[in-house]
Amino acid sequence: MNGLLQVLLQETLESFSVLLFVLAALQVNPSNEKANMPENKIFFIIVFFI
Repeated sequence: MNGLLQVLLQETLESFSVLLFVLAALQVNPSNEKANMPENKIFFIIVFFI
């Protein structure tokens, strides 16, 4: 049970770091926000499934 909890925590941290990275990229490039929206949705889908 402890190992499963550790894996879930690690996956959550990885997903959160990717989310922060995407948000940071959007902050750096606000003009490309609309152009990058499909890519961001793909990122979110990948993050949720991993």
